[in-house]
Amino acid sequence: MNAPRVPVLRSSAHPVPSEYAFDLYHDSIAPVFDTSSPDGGSDFRMDTTDYLIDDVLVSRVDTGPYSMRRTADHLRDGATDWITVQYHHTGGLRGTAGGGSTLDLGPNQLAVVDLSEPIAAWSLGGASTWVGLPRERVVGADRLAAVHTLDRCSLRGRVLEAAVSELWRRLPQARADEADELADAIAETVNTVLAVDEFTPTDRDLAVAMRDFVNVNLSDLDLDVDRLRTTFHCSRATTYRLFEPHGGVAAYIRDRRLMRCFAELTRPPKLPRLVSEVATRWGFENPSHFNRLFKAKFGIPPSRLTASVRDDRPSGASQMTFATGIEQFHSWARLG
Repeated sequence: MNAPRVPVLRSSAHPVPSEYAFDLYHDSIAPVFDTSSPDGGSDFRMDTTDYLIDDVLVSRVDTGPYSMRRTADHLRDGATDWITVQYHHTGGLRGTAGGGSTLDLGPNQLAVVDLSEPIAAWSLGGASTWVGLPRERVVGADRLAAVHTLDRCSLRGRVLEAAVSELWRRLPQARADEADELADAIAETVNTVLAVDEFTPTDRDLAVAMRDFVNVNLSDLDLDVDRLRTTFHCSRATTYRLFEPHGGVAAYIRDRRLMRCFAELTRPPKLPRLVSEVATRWGFENPSHFNRLFKAKFGIPPSRLTASVRDDRPSGASQMTFATGIEQFHSWARLG
């Protein structure tokens, strides 16, 4: 029997008439924000996925533009008094929070926003990931500014972005009995990043951030241990130690590049692709060496691969009515 997964709720405007898409989004997010659309939502798009891990809510949202307000009613209710981490992949958010703190968020920043303060903002639309933590999980939450912005290229920003990205990657396959561990880990990282003293990430946070950096920069053929240690301000010995479980820095980078080659060679092609072109693009210039590495990892020569199309949607997933889904999100947003 398969172990139960972390609870997930998905909703999309695609199956409903476009004139009702905004109403669906407005109703679903009502416990957290009051929303409105300047054109009445006549051509609004939305696609959301929410996970509940213990008492932490993690959401990926992709929508069209809209305005959002956190009103006095929301603040009096207190049930959604969260500290949120916001990471905008595209689009952004413009407005004010609290006593006038500026919200000016885009793909170059991460933000920690205190929802105990009133908010009035305009969403530019696009995709974003939100992590909502109950106040009691955040050390010194009452001393936080309404908006705390981190540059993605700063050490704190890299660590927090990597932790959110790693959490999101793990959630689709995470078991329910892992929820406590996942929630504790992201809360610990947020607390580490927000600490006022000199920033010293934990080994776990630093390792996650370095692996994330490698995955984002694999196309840079000069990527090596020196690039990692200078980016993350740590010694060569520390960098090597953090990659020991993966066989070392070079082995990890090589393994990730082999995975990229596999992905390209099994993707349905728009144009015929040569194995040698794919290998060279990812830094494998010696064809025979690449073939040996590839076969050792995947058990098949790269020339034997054929393009295939996979449907990654879970089979047998139960369909939920929108009304039931909205009720469930409201319950999650109010944490029970």
